[in-house]
Amino acid sequence: MMQKNDYWKRKPYRQLLRGIRDGNCIPFIGPEVLGPDITKRWIPLGKEFARKWAEENDYPLQEEYELSRVAQYLAIKDGTMTIKKDFSHELNKIQDQAPDFKLGEFRNAPLAVLADLNLPIYITTNYDHFIEKALETRGGKHPISDFCRWNEDLVDYANEEKINPELYDPDSGLEITSSNPLVYHLYGDIKHPKSMVLTEKDYIDFIINLNRNYGKNIFPVIARPQLTSASLLFIGYSMDDVSFRIILKSIVNSLRITFQLSNVAVMEPSDLVINNRINEAQRYVEEYTRKLLMTQPYWGNASKFAEELRHQLDSFVG
Repeated sequence: MMQKNDYWKRKPYRQLLRGIRDGNCIPFIGPEVLGPDITKRWIPLGKEFARKWAEENDYPLQEEYELSRVAQYLAIKDGTMTIKKDFSHELNKIQDQAPDFKLGEFRNAPLAVLADLNLPIYITTNYDHFIEKALETRGGKHPISDFCRWNEDLVDYANEEKINPELYDPDSGLEITSSNPLVYHLYGDIKHPKSMVLTEKDYIDFIINLNRNYGKNIFPVIARPQLTSASLLFIGYSMDDVSFRIILKSIVNSLRITFQLSNVAVMEPSDLVINNRINEAQRYVEEYTRKLLMTQPYWGNASKFAEELRHQLDSFVG
């Protein structure tokens, strides 16, 4: 396996640094970034919510760590919108305790580093607004939050509520810049519980609709051109997390684009590998991401990568 200090000598990583320097990089932000480091978390992981809900509701199956399946069970019992609103309310209470990202102790926290990249577009699979808070407190940016319209009901809802119509109007004249970046919630936004991709059925519908005619409503008009040319940085995902694979393949299919090998995915080691065969599992995922997804994996946690990225950027730009 490659040594970590060799990563930054490789072409995809040099291209990533150039893309960040030129404002031509789009981070995809996953749940592993929600903390100052790997030992502390501001929001529990999905599997922790799943186990809590499973215990509280006598979930009868073995996949008590699968949030989408436990949420589906509760949705059948209590209704989909009930569970989404309850989850949104719970996350909002946690979010109210968000830290002050200006403090020096959070300088190398993944969200702080991402906010300091001064990029025009951030895409997140998290429901919360922690990345918006980081952008606001570090440099006084004014992010525009939007969510994926992954079904026709959401398209109608967004139109009726007049939610960011200018993002989808090519003649609006709106400009997305590093001072006014777009934060796009691919799996939904806690401010709009209806938009949250939470249950197993939601995930199935999301994948189906992303590759249908709704593709034209998925990404705002002003974001689509950059998606076809920017370097992509996936950060906050584990090696057994299918989210980044679903995202990347769905983007490729819906926008009909071909990526070059200039994308980087920061991959946490898995706790689901059998018989401690971590090296074999990493080799498989590495081949998968390179050959099928045209993405270079970085093996390590988001906190370590963020610290290295800040150091590398300081050297690169300097």
